[in-house]
Formats: sequence, structure tokens, C-alpha cells
Amino acid sequence: MKTIYPFILFLLALCACSSQKDGTEIYQTKRDNKINVRDRIKEIDMGDVLISRYSGPSILDQYLIIGDYWAKDTVVYIFDKNDFHHICSTALKGPGPDEITNFGSVGINEKKREFYLTDHGKNKLFTYSLDRLLADPQNYTHTVKADLGDYIPMRYIYVNDTLSYGTFMWPQPGRPFDVTIAKWNMVTGATTPLNYINPEIKRVRASFAVSLEQNVIVECFSHNDLMTILDLDGNLKYNVYGPDWNNEVSIRRDFFNDVVIAGDKILAVTSLGNSHDSKEAVTTTLFVFDLRGKYLQTLEIGYDIEGLCYDKDNNRLIFCFNDEIQYGYLDLKGLI
Repeated sequence: MKTIYPFILFLLALCACSSQKDGTEIYQTKRDNKINVRDRIKEIDMGDVLISRYSGPSILDQYLIIGDYWAKDTVVYIFDKNDFHHICSTALKGPGPDEITNFGSVGINEKKREFYLTDHGKNKLFTYSLDRLLADPQNYTHTVKADLGDYIPMRYIYVNDTLSYGTFMWPQPGRPFDVTIAKWNMVTGATTPLNYINPEIKRVRASFAVSLEQNVIVECFSHNDLMTILDLDGNLKYNVYGPDWNNEVSIRRDFFNDVVIAGDKILAVTSLGNSHDSKEAVTTTLFVFDLRGKYLQTLEIGYDIEGLCYDKDNNRLIFCFNDEIQYGYLDLKGLI
């Protein structure tokens, strides 16, 4: 018995080494703890407000802000985030001086109760004061916050005027354009790529999330079964390789489509587990990880996810769907 016990310990240690190497490289061979939560999704009634499926939700204080990328008339819609009644709409689409020509993305400044819109057509960043807008939505006019430089973020997360984290189309010598996460200074227009990029990725297409409270950036890749966890300076914490990991570029489907950080959990939108035969496989699934990359469970949402955000106050996810319902929410209490 005394001989067998050390041998068992050796086997356990050997198994542990096969899943995590040198503290940063984590390999997961299965993610099969699935929970079907379709029946828990609550539809959000948008009333007579017409928003395209190509839209995205954000949270600012007590408000749900939806930016519509395919808007015909109005780009931004504001709802109460608690009962979801429509409050007002703003940012008319068009070529005029007070209009948005080519809407890019929404940035949230919680401290100043402002949100920002990038206009790729006018190459400018516009400021919207939430309080002034709500006081007189019919006559509100945005102001110019910054002229944008050569690199305009496709999407960004605002920290302060000299620091945001954004995704940029970035030229690489001898290879196609990559989508790179970089620090962005709105004042000067300077962009600085993060310190770490996984060297095995041949074509970078990725989504990301940032948590200042948790000191973490999460990057999830579209063409590879890989999630990278970094600190706020872009230094590597963990590479998390999934069961279908290889360094070749997948053209048949996306692996990860979006990601949010909800408290101390990472929730990544994925088409994994769905059909590999369709180039446009539906994304109805969320993988749940802890902040060290440990896989916890899979939430089967049951609707095709276009976008999502996390409502911290109500501890719920708000989704945009490309499905029989357009917007809905999931209460996370007791779930993760």
C-alpha cells in the first residue's frame, strides 16, 4: 500500500501537467457541462421601436443604450434598463453637420455620464451628455470630442481620455491585416498594441472584454479555439486552448464571436458544438470560465446571439438576437 500511494500521486501530478504547462498554457480536452437556459430567457418588448438585427447593447447608469449599425433614420435608442420602456432616440443618420454619416461604435464614460459615437465617415468622435440629452432629446446636439487619426477603433472600451482599449485593423509585414487590441489615446490619437500576441495565431480576428476591477483583459479568437487572458498592460496571464485547438486558420466557422466579463466570470459566445458544415453556424452557446481560464459550464441560450452586454446592478445579460425574438435578458442569479 505504501508503494502504491506515491505512484498514484505521481499519476495525478502527471495528469495535471498535461492540462497546464508552466502556469500559463492551459489545454482543455472537453467542455461538456451543459445547462439549457432557453426557458429562462425573457423577451424584451421594444414596442414600436424598429431596430435592426445588426445592433449592440451597452449599459450607462440606469439606461440601456442600443446602437444600430444598419439604422435608416436614428442610430441610438435609449431605454430604461430596469423595465425596458423606451425613453428617447438620438443621433440622426445622414451627411449633415449634426448627423452621423457612418456609425462605428459606442463608448461609455460612466463617471461623466456620457457616451461617445465614432463616425467613420466624418472621422470624428462625438460626445453625448446623457443628462442634457434626457432633458431635451428633441433639440439636443452632440459636440465633437476628437478628430480621429489614421487608426479608428472598430470597437473600444473607455477608461479615460488618454486611455481606452480598442480593436484596430493593423497592418503586419508579410501577412494580411490583423485585428489587434491596442491602447488608444483619444487626445493624441496614439495607438499602442498590447505587449503580448500569441505567436501561433496566423490571422488575428478577435473579440475582447476588459475589467478594471479584476485587472484583466480577455481576448477570444474567431478562427482558432483559443482564449487569451492578459493583465491591463497586455502581459500574458493564461493561454486557454480548447478541444479543437490548432494554429491553422478556420474558414468554415467562427470559434468565438463575443465575450463579456460578469463579476469574476468570463462568458464567451461560441458556435462550438453546433454544425461544422455551415459557414454561418448559429451562435447559441456561452462558455463560462473563471478568471484563471478554468472551464466551469456551458449555457445553451437557444437563440442566435448577435451581441450582448452585462448589467451589473441587475446581475443579468442583455442580448441582441438574430432569431424569433430580437432582444432578451437572462438573470444570472443562482446560475453562475
